[in-house]
Amino acid sequence: PVVLQFNGTEWKRHDTGVRGDVWWVRAFDDGVVYMAGSDSIVLRYENGVFERLKTPGLGKTVLFGIWGMTSNDLYAVGAHAGRNGFVWHYDGTQWTDVPLPDDIELDSFNDLPTLTKVWGTSSDDIWVVGGRGTLLRGNRQTGFTRVDTDTADLLFTVHGNRTTGRTVVVGGN
Repeated sequence: PVVLQFNGTEWKRHDTGVRGDVWWVRAFDDGVVYMAGSDSIVLRYENGVFERLKTPGLGKTVLFGIWGMTSNDLYAVGAHAGRNGFVWHYDGTQWTDVPLPDDIELDSFNDLPTLTKVWGTSSDDIWVVGGRGTLLRGNRQTGFTRVDTDTADLLFTVHGNRTTGRTVVVGGN
């Protein structure tokens, strides 16, 4: 993967020691940086060292988004071979699958939609977006529920303001 870091003056390229593409990054105040992408890649960068974390995914698993409040409480979203979206949670030790709601509409092949991004107002209020207008809200402890969006378009990104609680979702077809 291409990983570039800006020090305020210039860009420096880092050698991660792995092959594949990186799709999203999340940096924390404690200096830890997580990157996620193709081939089930989740990299942790800490103290100048890259570590590839073991994930529940396989070679055709792509992670499109990664987010957390702290470096030991993260969520990642993606899809297996372009279908059957998932949510994973990292507790600082291991990644685990988070169950999805039963009322997510399957396509004609009985596949779940791809999940593209994740963001939260807190560790207990996590938002996930994806294909076919999928919007989920919840967390690993109490689970996720489907939020009606009245669209079948791809929802690609979610972000907001933690102070006001405003959350914005964007996408297209």
